[in-house]
Amino acid sequence: MRSLAVLAVLLFHLETDFVAGGFLGVDLFFIISGFIITRNLLFDMDQQRFSLKDFYYRRFRRIVPALVTTIFFTLLFAILIVPPAELALSAKSAVFSLLSVGNINFWLESGYFDSSAHTKPLLHTWSLSVEEQFYILWPSLLLLASSLRGRVLCTFALLAVSVVLSSYYENVIPEGVFFLLPFRVHQFMAGAIIAVLALRMVGVMGNLVTLAGTLGLIWGFSTITGETPPFSSAIWVTGFGFLLILGRESRAAIILYGNSAMQWLGARSYAIYLVHWPIIVLFKYTSGFELTTPQSGALGIGSIVIAAALHTLVEKPFRKSGPDNSRLKRNAGKLTLGFAIVTLLLASILWAESDFGSRKNRDLHGIDLVGSGGALQRRAAIRMDKCHLERHSAITDFDVEQCATPIEGKYNALVLGDSMAADIYMMLSETYPDMYIGQATAAGCQPLLKINEKKYDTCHDFNKLRLNSLVRRDYDLVVLAGLWTEKQIPQLQETVLFLHSIGIDVLVFGPRIKFPESVRLLIAQEDSLENISEKLSPKADRQESLSTAIIEALPGTPVVDMGKLQCTPICEVVDNRLLLYDDGYHFTLAGARFFGQRFRTLFELENAQGRTLGTPGQTAIPEG
Repeated sequence: MRSLAVLAVLLFHLETDFVAGGFLGVDLFFIISGFIITRNLLFDMDQQRFSLKDFYYRRFRRIVPALVTTIFFTLLFAILIVPPAELALSAKSAVFSLLSVGNINFWLESGYFDSSAHTKPLLHTWSLSVEEQFYILWPSLLLLASSLRGRVLCTFALLAVSVVLSSYYENVIPEGVFFLLPFRVHQFMAGAIIAVLALRMVGVMGNLVTLAGTLGLIWGFSTITGETPPFSSAIWVTGFGFLLILGRESRAAIILYGNSAMQWLGARSYAIYLVHWPIIVLFKYTSGFELTTPQSGALGIGSIVIAAALHTLVEKPFRKSGPDNSRLKRNAGKLTLGFAIVTLLLASILWAESDFGSRKNRDLHGIDLVGSGGALQRRAAIRMDKCHLERHSAITDFDVEQCATPIEGKYNALVLGDSMAADIYMMLSETYPDMYIGQATAAGCQPLLKINEKKYDTCHDFNKLRLNSLVRRDYDLVVLAGLWTEKQIPQLQETVLFLHSIGIDVLVFGPRIKFPESVRLLIAQEDSLENISEKLSPKADRQESLSTAIIEALPGTPVVDMGKLQCTPICEVVDNRLLLYDDGYHFTLAGARFFGQRFRTLFELENAQGRTLGTPGQTAIPEG
């Protein structure tokens, strides 16, 4: 059954269209681990031969040798391929992963489905940290709950608490629900319940639950996407994974999962999981972060071949299975620990020396590709955690006095929206210093009267404040901007009509162009800065159809066609050796100034008042 889990993950990471939810294979691994570890623990405890020391030593030899080997070689290749800033981040993640807290590091850095996820060759090690943390806690709890009744109560209590916490927090801290152990415990406990109660189904019912579990998981792997809240998708896998293991001894299970091909893959599933993601990410660094179908096929086959070698040369020889009857096995623990220390030192050096080496991409023709100064500048410019709220923010963090109080005698505009709108605030405030530009923006929170998608609580509260209170202040213009989608157009229409109905002039900024990866990384792949904008322009998704749809949906309201503003027709990415983009679509401070000046030459902000742009539905940025 591990083969089903690893195939789902592998095909998902190879960007196979029909496995949109293949990342849920990790969830299935958790359920299987919960069952196997609990079954083995209970067997040893019932035989009165259990030892925490022996348990942890076996886990160490089972997990660490292959993990350390993968991390070590990933770092070696990353030194040759990955730009310094990303190399330092990769080294940092290696340190945390080797210390079994990689999931906490990735949670603090960003979300799993960010574009930046595709630049982190060790991102997948988060799940190993979750498992290792589970291994640390669970044996002791089973020892304390020594009776069957105590074990059942402990298992169900942990499952219930984890479910409640995950359900409550999935829209508050979705990244935390994805990465952190407390929100994953219910999956381990789903497998543990089967082991504690020795549940199994055979015969007709066993066949039925195996087929139901298999079909349910395949359906989830093929249809659930990263846009689904983490607990909602996890609970689906938990339920059907429970059924799958429940029917593990049925005839259907033997046919589906006991055949030689699935057994071969399942035995190597850990090695496949370890090596496939670094191989894919490191290859993407050399190919523009996009995969063709032949490349995906080659990477998939190559991952399995390399995983088979890792399984044969490292995983099996170092694993604790039976007596240590060879010199290698007798010294396996010491060798593994020594190699882990060497790898930890290498990772620490690379992390500390963010400008490691003198490779050509360190400073490409004067553009700094190492430091984080641009990101820090942007955080200050958008007034993070005061005028721009994050998911962790409370509504009380918003400073109304500083961020959204018009000034008498000035032209006053209020910018509402998400991080795209924070960029627009930065752009307008830099370009129109004589105006008052108010700001009420929040991450992932579009300024809409009704939001059909699930959002975090602060977003809903913030929209009530923005659209019921702030817009009624003495503003000459309200500016709406967001990471718009096709589904949100009716909601945007409704919001604009509402604002017009209470006498407010509105300017809408349309969808922004998107690059497939961080512009800095795309530049780093080029040999020179000459004609760099021309080289990268074909990679930009200009979202022309979405922009047209929004313009047509808002007759009587000026809409800024950001695609035409950013690309004329070349999509500039550098100005005077300054990067214009912080990632694949957010602006740097230099980018906000550059596009702000271009905006001002095409459109005077004061003229948005009173609908003086011309014919209804006309874009605020004219053709050409």
